[in-house]
This record gives sequence, structure tokens and C-alpha cells, in this order.
Amino acid sequence: MTNKTKNGLFPYRELNPVWNSIGQFEEEVNKFFKNPFFTTYESKRALPKINIKEKEDKYIVEAFLAGYDKKDVTVNVENNHLTISSKKHAIFLDADEHYVHKEISGRSFSRTIPFVHEVREDNVKAKFKEGILLITLLKVIPTKSKVKKIIEVKVE
Repeated sequence: MTNKTKNGLFPYRELNPVWNSIGQFEEEVNKFFKNPFFTTYESKRALPKINIKEKEDKYIVEAFLAGYDKKDVTVNVENNHLTISSKKHAIFLDADEHYVHKEISGRSFSRTIPFVHEVREDNVKAKFKEGILLITLLKVIPTKSKVKKIIEVKVE
């Protein structure tokens, strides 16, 4: 058993490799849960509901945005992530009324969706109709690799 120093702390010693692994695992778990996919229940209630379809050459995202106008919604694609956001509140509830039960939310929101396959940022299409935002993102189609040409090295 290691003796404590006068200030009550244990003297410094290098950590056992098992503890280093546990620390690395903890860091990875923390990084994983910082992903935008994971949110608290309260913040998730305010996020618009979405559907994501994957086709061979594209993704199609449907976002339910009842109560929002087209001009209130921002769509951004950067680094293979789609962000749908609104800074303006949807106005369809009377703030002065006393509600017994309230599920409709008109808050500002920001929702970021990561994609597995690389998407083309230069060709994103978005349509807004009857409270549904429809976004089409084309996938980057990998080019076929060229056949390697082996070059003969001559000896002089």
C-alpha cells in the first residue's frame, strides 16, 4: 500500500496501462455522445421531425415544419453535414392564453444531420410546400481508379 504525503495526496506514479485504456475509452464515449444526433429530451421536443431516404445516388430529407414560412428557414450544407435552422418563432399560439396541455412548439431550432456518404455541396435542392421542407442532396460518385502503369526502369 502506498503511503500518502503530508498534504494527503498520493505520490505521483505512472498510471497502469489499463487505466490509460479506460481514460481513452471514456474520451471516445464522450466524443460519441457530443454528436448532434444525441440530444436531451427537452431539446428534441423542439426539433422538427425528419425522414431521411437514401437512394443509390442521393439523399432525400423531409422535414416537418408546420407553422414556419419559407423565409424563416435556413438550409446549409458544409463538411458532409446538413443543417436546417430557424431563428424566428412560428406564430400560431396565443402567448396570453392558459393551456392545459401544450405540445405544439414554435421555438427557434437548429438541426444538423451528418451523412455517411460524401454529398455534393454545389448541387443541393430545397423545396418548401405546405409545411414540409424537401431537400435533395446528390452523393459524390467515386471515380473509378485508373489502371496503374508500371514504368520500366532502365539501367545505364
